[in-house]
Formats: sequence, C-alpha cells, structure tokens
Amino acid sequence: MDRSQWQCGRSKLFIKNPESLFLLEEIRDRKFDGFARVIQKCFRKYNARKKYQEIKEEACQVVLNRKERKRNSLNRNFVGDYIGLENRPELRQFAGKRERIEFADTVLKYDRRFKTSKLDLMLSPKCIYLIGRELVKKGPEKGNLKEILKRQISLDQIKSISVSTAQDDIFVLHVANDYDSVLESLFKTEFLHVLSKKMEKSGGLDIQFTDTINFTVKKQGWQQAGARQIIFISGGGDAPVMKPGGKALTVSVPPGLPKSSKPEVRNIMMPSSRGNNGNQRRGNQQQQKQQQRNTTQQHRAPPAPSQPRFQHPPPPRMSAPSTHPAPPRMSAPSSHPAPPPSAPRMSAPRMAPPPSSGYPFQPQQAAPPSGRQFPSQQQQQQRHQPQSNVTSQYTNNGRGGPGGHIPVLPQTGQMKRARAPSVKSPIELDFMKTPDAGAAGLQRRISQQRGNSGSRPVPGGNRPKPKPKPLNLLKKCKAMYGYEAQDTDEISFEADDIIELIKEDNNSGWWTGRIRGREGLFPGNYVEKL
Repeated sequence: MDRSQWQCGRSKLFIKNPESLFLLEEIRDRKFDGFARVIQKCFRKYNARKKYQEIKEEACQVVLNRKERKRNSLNRNFVGDYIGLENRPELRQFAGKRERIEFADTVLKYDRRFKTSKLDLMLSPKCIYLIGRELVKKGPEKGNLKEILKRQISLDQIKSISVSTAQDDIFVLHVANDYDSVLESLFKTEFLHVLSKKMEKSGGLDIQFTDTINFTVKKQGWQQAGARQIIFISGGGDAPVMKPGGKALTVSVPPGLPKSSKPEVRNIMMPSSRGNNGNQRRGNQQQQKQQQRNTTQQHRAPPAPSQPRFQHPPPPRMSAPSTHPAPPRMSAPSSHPAPPPSAPRMSAPRMAPPPSSGYPFQPQQAAPPSGRQFPSQQQQQQRHQPQSNVTSQYTNNGRGGPGGHIPVLPQTGQMKRARAPSVKSPIELDFMKTPDAGAAGLQRRISQQRGNSGSRPVPGGNRPKPKPKPLNLLKKCKAMYGYEAQDTDEISFEADDIIELIKEDNNSGWWTGRIRGREGLFPGNYVEKL
C-alpha cells in the first residue's frame, strides 16, 4: 500500500480511502483462511495415519497364523483407491451415483485355460465390479478401446473366498449358484479386510485357507461348465512359478515370512521419528570419532624430559679468539622488556637450544665486519610476541614447549617478510563497456543520466488513479424454498437466502453456487435469479 494512503497515530491507524480498508480486510481473511487450511491439513494427516494404522492392525488379524506374509507388503500403507477413480469417470459410471467405492485396483483374472487378462476391480458396500476393455468393431468409434462391465457380483451372492497358506497373491471368489472368479492382486490383504468389514451385517465372510483350491468355470459356447483346481507347493526362487497342466494349475511359491508376523507399530504422533533417530545416531558417531582422534593425538605426543637432550653435539664455535668482552647488543628502542639473560646467544654456524621465547631457531644473516650482530626485524617481533601463543603452538604440534627444553630443528626455506601495504590505483573499466546501439541504447543512456541527476518524472504523469474494479462479478439468485444438502457435494440454504451463481446446468437442473463460503450443487428450481 502507498505510504500516502495510511498514517499511524498514537493508538490508531488512519486509512485514507475505504478501498484500502476493504483490501486489508480481504488480505486478512485470506490469511486466516490459509491458517485454517494448514490446521485442517495437519489434522487430516493425523487422522489418516491413525485410521490406516488401525486398519493395518485389523487386516493383520484376518490372515494371522493362517497365511505366510510377504516381506515388502507387511508394513505397506493402505490407500484404498489404486487406480485414481477421481480422474476416471469412464470407470465410475458403472457404479451408482451416490455409491461409495471402498477399494479399487487393477487385478489379473484367470480363465478356464489359466490365461490371464487385466481387469479393474471396484468394491462398494453393495457389489463387486469387474471392468474390462474391448475393441469397438463398428460405428464412429471403430478401432477404439471401450470400457465394458464384465461381471457384477452382489455381496449377498458371495459364498466364500479361498486363499492359500503361502505368500502368493491369488484368491478365488466363490459365488452361489454361479461360476467362480480367480483373481490375483498385490493388495489382497486390504481387499479381504474391506470385504469382511462390509459383510459383517450379513453374517460375515467365510475365508478358507488351503493349498488345494477347487473352483467352477463359466460355460462358453459348446464348452460345458466344469471344475478346475489350483495346487500350491513350496519352491525356490524369488517369485511364484505357474505350471498349467490340463485342468490343474501348479503354483510353486518361495517361502515367506512366518505366519505369526505382525506389522510394525509406529507412533502416529511423531511421523518423522525415524529421521530424528538417524540424525541423533549420526551425531553420536561423529562425537565418538572426534574422541578417538583426540585420544590418538594425546598418545602420539612424547613426554617432556626433565633434562636437556640434543640430537647432535654442537659444532665448535667458528670465531676468532678474543680476550675482550663481547660488546653490548644494539637494537632499536622498544617499550617491551628485554629477554632474560639466561637465553643463549645464537650465531650462524652454531646450533643451540631455542631461546626462552620458545620459537624455533632461525638462520641469521652474516655478521658485520666489526663482529657485532644485529637482530633482524623478524627476530625482534618473535621475541616480543606473548608467551601463551608460543606454548599453545608447540603443544598442538606435539613437539613440547619451552618448559621441556626440547630443541627444534631449524625451518628450511626463506622466511617471508611482511610487506608494506600497497596503495591500489583505481582501475578504469570503461573499455569493457559495449556501445549502445540504436534508439533503445540512446533512450537507456538518457534514462541513466536522469537517474544520476536526481530529477525523475512523476509516475503516472499526475493522472488520476483508476477506479477499482468490483470484486464480485458473479450473478446472484434468491432462494424461494429451503433446501437441505443430501450429499457432500451439495449446499444447504434457507428461504430468502442470497446465493452466488457460478454455473447453470439447465439439462440436469442442478446448478453450482456459493453461500457462506461453501461451494456446491443445488436444485435450480428452488431459486430465482436477481
């Protein structure tokens, strides 16, 4: 919002135009709506985790101690809809308008010769739908695949279901006074659980666990209805092996998890506990490695000896004999105290223990002709440095410190001297600029010059501000009668309520509108347009 449209007082906020106030209220409502959506989303996730955890535990009881379990399917999350019915209206058309689909999956169907074909299975509280696809041979849609309802089984007609005790995915639906259906699905445990829940009111579902399943096949043309058999045996490998032979199918299934296996019980309040434990475990491992590294360094550091120890005897001093005492050392005046007199004198050809400052021996320059030795600037700086830094340096290097009197070998190579700070000259980079071409480049240069001068044109050329567009352009209608929603996609209203009309559908008679922030369907003959 422009700064000229509002002003702060001591305890109030003053807004110039009412449009700005309306805009702030709308932004506030949107923010609150966003917060509510986040809270609702988190609550739905919590309820979903809790619900599917309970379903998983209940589904485990269906096959517990009766059937071997797959290693990958024991802790699989239950979804219910595995084919996306929300975006598949061609499949949803076979169910009723208000019929809820509890389970949907793509399964394999075995025919009388044990050949497989893919079908879409939908389970509702009333029926089981098996939907296939066939090629259209006539009409304008010739050559296209069209969904066809292959079979519709009412839940009241299901007599029992047969499954094996191995870890396979095959199950047989036994239908009273009709042929049976042999199906294979990866989510058979979830299907059996949902089906048993829906059939509790009608006496429950009879599930038979056997390794020899007999079933009847459908009569086709001149072929009579007959009986078939599926035999399950234990075998090796990673996947079941099918061996059809005549009227029997032999399935070799590898061994799976024990029949008493149960899914893992997870804490629904902490969905990311596994990741937190992993991070904590990695942090503990890093701390252990650091402690081992410190312990190794401590073992590597040699103990400081109580007496001076030299690796090589000092060579003889190369200097002319003189009976006169050595002249005093000449150094630049400094406010720092001089080193203690116990520090040994260092000369170029002599290797001696380090001075009291603890710094390693450095080769000096050649002595002047008069026999006097002048310390270099770097040596003076070394003497004047604090003792604590030197001690920590040698302690970290593992070579001892001045307290141990351990000599240190001289460093090789020339020592780097501090350089005086150089004054950088400004670098001209105008030669790197590309020339502006055409009228666009000229206009850009003029605008840059105006910006540098500080005089800029007024935005908008002092033109009046345009009037704000109306926020709501939807048509409205008034309710003549009250209506109570019959489904989740409908809205309720009372007589004389004002409804925002979003879409009119005169063919079906159901219109789409919004009232009190809720959008849905309502009968068009209950309202009149304004």
